[in-house]
Amino acid sequence: MLQSRDFSVEMETGTGKMYVYIKTILELYEHYGWNKYIIITPSIAIKEGVLNALSSMQEHFREQYHFPYEEAF
Repeated sequence: MLQSRDFSVEMETGTGKMYVYIKTILELYEHYGWNKYIIITPSIAIKEGVLNALSSMQEHFREQYHFPYEEAF
């Protein structure tokens, strides 16, 4: 069980960070009902990449989780 609600995912470039933190968000929603998250990006370009990843992985994650994914943006 998590003792604190504060944590971060830190990984090197090209290791699947977006996939990992999206999956982590969905797991936390499924197990604990947590439904609000803040994803901080260092630039507008990376923010657009995150939004694109969320959109492109939507069907993949929808098959695995019962998260109200269309409300996530």
